[in-house]
Amino acid sequence: DGFRWGASLRMEGEHVYFRQAKTNYSRHMADEILLVRGDNGVLRVASEGERIHLEETREEAAEEARREREESRIVEMRERLGEAIRKAKAPLTSRKQLEGLVSGTQSIKSAAVTQMLSDGELVRVAGEGGSKAHFRLAVEVGNQ
Repeated sequence: DGFRWGASLRMEGEHVYFRQAKTNYSRHMADEILLVRGDNGVLRVASEGERIHLEETREEAAEEARREREESRIVEMRERLGEAIRKAKAPLTSRKQLEGLVSGTQSIKSAAVTQMLSDGELVRVAGEGGSKAHFRLAVEVGNQ
């Protein structure tokens, strides 16, 4: 029976992960071990504090990326809503009608309408001649 042992090092940014892939001489290694560079670049096992800090940093980065993706989707939705409002034939009297003009996630549509209203891009104008109040783009109201 020959010696059998296999391991791998995986790089992720500045961090290195060690995993024992196979062995005839010890139990299976379930998890990777985080290695960090010590003095002079020598790899060593990360302390508990270093592992916790890395996990917190990853979670913060993931949350920031999620927020950025959501904000990007809201910006895109605002553009789509603006175009749909310009093309609308009938007066839009409710948020539900506004949000129904475009397809997409309800929370993103709602956030886009809320931002458009708070930024003054979308305004509610009083109805004339007995008609209901309705929503218009601010640039359209200013051009009348």
